[in-house]
Amino acid sequence: MIDKDELNLAIDDAYDVSALLRTAIECLGNISEDLSRPYNNILGGVSRVLEVADKKALNALAALEGVEMREHMSQSRS
Repeated sequence: MIDKDELNLAIDDAYDVSALLRTAIECLGNISEDLSRPYNNILGGVSRVLEVADKKALNALAALEGVEMREHMSQSRS
């Protein structure tokens, strides 16, 4: 069984990581509007990498929430 406090901390951290990644993506978009094409392309590439990282964080979050739900259901049956 997974410690509930540790699971909740992992879920909270995953939400925080996703929010930070989305903030970074937004900032890169704002900065790239003022840059010339080569730099804009570089920031676009970085932004795409951050988007992939955000999707991975959201996948991890969904898995953690699934574990939390299964833990809750198994405890309520007991």
